[in-house]
Amino acid sequence: MKKMEEWWKKHMELLVESGFDLKTLEKCVSDMIKEESLEFRAGAKELLKYLDKNKIPLVVISSSLGDLIKEYLREKGVFYNNINVIGNNFIFDKKGNAKGYEKIIHVFNKHEFEIHNLKIYSELLKRKNVILLGDSLGDLGMIEGFVYENLIKIGFLNENVENNLEEFKKNFDIIILNDGDFDYVNNLISELFN
Repeated sequence: MKKMEEWWKKHMELLVESGFDLKTLEKCVSDMIKEESLEFRAGAKELLKYLDKNKIPLVVISSSLGDLIKEYLREKGVFYNNINVIGNNFIFDKKGNAKGYEKIIHVFNKHEFEIHNLKIYSELLKRKNVILLGDSLGDLGMIEGFVYENLIKIGFLNENVENNLEEFKKNFDIIILNDGDFDYVNNLISELFN
């Protein structure tokens, strides 16, 4: 955990030192979209639309750049009001230049980022059913700080399937292998909410 924290801090500090700004962020996302180097899993957009239409809150906790995720969702036209992103975020000045960063999130400390500070926290308190989606065992910690009655944990096992399958079976209720699509998730949510 200490080395992961060090790596992320250095990564963020180097980006700030290099003059990282909002224009660069927007260009990175625009280039990713043009080059199709980053795409949603099949069915992900449909899931986002369904959650928005039915006013179901979505909290994304990522060890990636939160600012990049938000911009990507914006560019793809799916950054709906029900979506809340917790990630590694920069602090930008009025001119759009990165001057620092907020807390560091990595795969092993997601449990430290409770949802109490989200603007939708009071809305989340009314919700007692949670579907947790994750692609690592560290993602299981994302549920900490949330009071729920029912929890379904869906794991996306994308790499080293043979080595990780048994641990995933012990910790997730459902496992989707090899960069699988969102068909199962969409069908489940449709069944639960219709």
